[in-house]
Amino acid sequence: MRGGRRLPKQKKIELMEEACRFVNLEFHELTNKYPFELSGGQQQRLMIARIFLLKPDILLADEPTSMIDACSRATILDMLLNLRDETGMTIIFITHDIGLAYYISDTVYIMENGRFVESGTADEVILNPKAEYTKRLIDDVPKIYEEWDLSTVEL
Repeated sequence: MRGGRRLPKQKKIELMEEACRFVNLEFHELTNKYPFELSGGQQQRLMIARIFLLKPDILLADEPTSMIDACSRATILDMLLNLRDETGMTIIFITHDIGLAYYISDTVYIMENGRFVESGTADEVILNPKAEYTKRLIDDVPKIYEEWDLSTVEL
């Protein structure tokens, strides 16, 4: 909502209602509520509604789906990707979840100790990793169809 200070109050409310509808929230249910009165999923969706209003060119999303349940996680990802597609915004996702990185990314960068060790398309990096660190990351993802080797886990 760039330049929002110059808008009449009613127009601001209309824009906020539209943003809430985009993320499946009811504006009138949110007014006069404190953040602690909202669920984690509602808080995340409200943040996406704020992004919808601002329409930035670039969004830096640091672990945007951490600390929420799996159902809300999928919803949040879909909303972010829809917003990206509608506005042409670039989203930089920072995540430790290699599966999420593969699912949402066009380009993946792998960092080890603050340095990039590999980059490329999601398919190149995840399906054909070259760096040893990337290979270890992918090997460490639990697979439901294989027996888990927990011998390397220190207790």
